Amino acid sequence: MGYSFTGLVEKIHRNMDDVSLLTNTYSPIELRKSVLSRVIDIAFLFEPPFC
Repeated sequence: MGYSFTGLVEKIHRNMDDVSLLTNTYSPIELRKSVLSRVIDIAFLFEPPFC
């Protein structure tokens, strides 16, 4: 069974007490810098859908 991204994040948040989730909006360059400098462990980058 597949999960949407939001559903997956909610499941992690509910089931893993020692995991901290923080959401922010950054530019792609800022995200890359944060991951490479180990400020954050993981980043998700989404492009808005074209209509």
